[in-house]
Amino acid sequence: MAGRVLFEADHLAAVRAHGDDVFVERSAHDRPATIFQLAPGAPPRPVAQLAAGRPRGVLQAVEDDALICLEADGTLASIALRDGRRRALRRLVPAPSAVAITPTQVVWCSADTRRMDGIGIPRITGEVWRWWRGGERIERLGEHASARPDLVAAPPGAARAEAEVYVGADEQLGVVDAGGLRWLADEPQGVRRLACSADAVFYATQDRVKRLDRARGETRVVWRATIPLALAVAPHGRTLLVARNAVIDRRVEVEPSAVIAVDLDTAAGAVLGQRVGRPVALAASVHGALAIEEPWLGEARPSRLVLYPWGEPPALVLPGPPLLDEAAWAYPPMIQWWRQGGSGGYFQLDAAGAWTCTTRDGAASGALDPAARPALLAEAERWREDAAPLATGWVDLSQQRGWLVAWGTLAWHRAIGDHASPAARGIDRLLALLAPACPPLAAVVREGF
Repeated sequence: MAGRVLFEADHLAAVRAHGDDVFVERSAHDRPATIFQLAPGAPPRPVAQLAAGRPRGVLQAVEDDALICLEADGTLASIALRDGRRRALRRLVPAPSAVAITPTQVVWCSADTRRMDGIGIPRITGEVWRWWRGGERIERLGEHASARPDLVAAPPGAARAEAEVYVGADEQLGVVDAGGLRWLADEPQGVRRLACSADAVFYATQDRVKRLDRARGETRVVWRATIPLALAVAPHGRTLLVARNAVIDRRVEVEPSAVIAVDLDTAAGAVLGQRVGRPVALAASVHGALAIEEPWLGEARPSRLVLYPWGEPPALVLPGPPLLDEAAWAYPPMIQWWRQGGSGGYFQLDAAGAWTCTTRDGAASGALDPAARPALLAEAERWREDAAPLATGWVDLSQQRGWLVAWGTLAWHRAIGDHASPAARGIDRLLALLAPACPPLAAVVREGF
């Protein structure tokens, strides 16, 4: 598919779609910021100018008749689209690193600087704050530990009754609703590039894009990358737009940069554009996918805003991944335990769904329900992917009693009495997944240590 260039300029930073209109920001941290409106059939028109830009952009939201912008000093301002009139809403203190806006509230995060290097940098704990629009009430909702937190507001008319804002703070994913801040999940590979649809929140980890169902709280992988280079994501119905950077190995391009439309039902990908520079921002409009594509270092051209119309044939179709990764099951998972008193046992599960379990009461074997087997094995495989960064390595259970999970080259150990370490929480999740399908293992888990 050949994209259509809508606008070219240096330092394009953000793009947002609002009905038939598209708004694109041109800004840099040391230069004035300008926001352009692109109406169908009309040339780009500057509708707002600010004295200075910000590293993460000034345009925060587009409402019915105004742009909501964050100025360099932390002031949140409304700029009328009709006449450009500016109205200060509130200065956000402490200084915001990320902002999300709903019709009723403004949520912002300050940056955590405790792990930053540099002379004269104060060591400050990151915080989450909320201002209820139209009043003076502000709330300090909690703390986080990210130097670069991310926020996204659920779209209007979403399935949930309350207006929600999702928070990504390094390895934590949380939500702000009417009751305050709640942390929903730990993500060992980090939470980046948040995006939200009516029924789900999406985020990129190191090499995958995940979908969290907002109603059920279930998480699944919807896209995998070769290396950690998912630069942006944007949902559109049952499609997720993903921007992928190029993969270079020994100065040779082995995978081109691309804008990809992922089918959320099949996980197949339609490549809308290839070799598109660095696609750093995405949006979905009624007319098609929108991408800001930056030049590579050394290229003598400006940034571009490109439209890939819906319905046109893709440049390439990428098949969805197989339900199971056969290589992962070549050495299937084994769970061992050894109690302080000396009793122990093991459980093993293979790719055919057959399991064996040996406890102090004897040995048993069985098989997963054929109807449930594919989904359960796929969930176990996803657990392995998620828990890989938490692996602790092999230990001798006769010397270090507790649980040991071994799967291929990876191993996770949980010592007796350990209920809080990342590896312990990971093993808990695996046991909760597998125990209901194996009564002897479920009995061991219930008995505890």
